[in-house]
Amino acid sequence: MTPQRQPPTDIVRRQWLAWAAALPLLPACISPAHMPTDEASAHPGADLNDSAWARAHRLPGISSRWQHRTFPNRQPVRYEPVADWHGRPALRATAQRANSLVHLPLRHPISPRTHWAFSWWASSLNPQTDITDPSRNDVTLRWTLTFDGDRAAFSRRDHMLSELALLMTGEPLPHATLMYVWDPVHPVGSILPHPHTERIRHLVVQSGTEGLQQWQYHERDLYSDFEAAFGESPGALLGIGAFTNSNNTGHPTQAWYGPVALT
Repeated sequence: MTPQRQPPTDIVRRQWLAWAAALPLLPACISPAHMPTDEASAHPGADLNDSAWARAHRLPGISSRWQHRTFPNRQPVRYEPVADWHGRPALRATAQRANSLVHLPLRHPISPRTHWAFSWWASSLNPQTDITDPSRNDVTLRWTLTFDGDRAAFSRRDHMLSELALLMTGEPLPHATLMYVWDPVHPVGSILPHPHTERIRHLVVQSGTEGLQQWQYHERDLYSDFEAAFGESPGALLGIGAFTNSNNTGHPTQAWYGPVALT
């Protein structure tokens, strides 16, 4: 007789909710001439995949569609395809005690020649956040990338989180998740593990207030970044996500994401 699967404990459920919150601002009073979007250009009712932002990505051989992924008992972030003052396509994220992400599922092999490019814009950063504190780990700007790999090396806690993720979302915990973040405090180059699992690492690629109210562009060696974060070679890239949240601190947040490229 096959034993029945026992329900997860409250402790593990809380750990999963904390992990989900990480997977994935009151804007400064600035001149409309410097705002990267025109309200008239936003189309919140339109399909994101039919937007100029979705069409502007450079992802050769990838035909999957973007999805808005939400979490249980969490207010979703408002993600809208917009255009900046030069007509450049962007994705605007507005979060008020909210937590969700826009995700592109895929399966793309990673080699030492794989480069990952992205851009983002913000008028301010959340001053209350601390990415290492699970009660305050809100992030204004974050790209999250998930990878395949051998889960045999998972700790017992990670196996439990993976099982709970499967129960709650229909998908197990990825082998590894690498998050590129703009952090208000930690210096550029910092690699910060998530408080509840070693399978999620944050890589700080921009720090502090320098560069606010300007588009910031980054091109990264994805293979080298993964090796530095996890000490191993990456498996296939399984997904890309734009992920803004403010559910922990409650601080109103707004951010803009430009199109991405895998080259």
